[in-house]
Amino acid sequence: MAAAAVSSAKRSLRGELKQRLRAMSAEERLRQSRVLSQKVRGRP
Repeated sequence: MAAAAVSSAKRSLRGELKQRLRAMSAEERLRQSRVLSQKVRGRP
């Protein structure tokens, strides 16, 4: 994949993720953040 295509794909993905985060409530973002933190730490 060409460097320009990779950059474009990354930009598109970042935009999509920003939209998803804006659509979530603060409570849902916090809940998902906690779930991810637990997974990273290796706890059930």
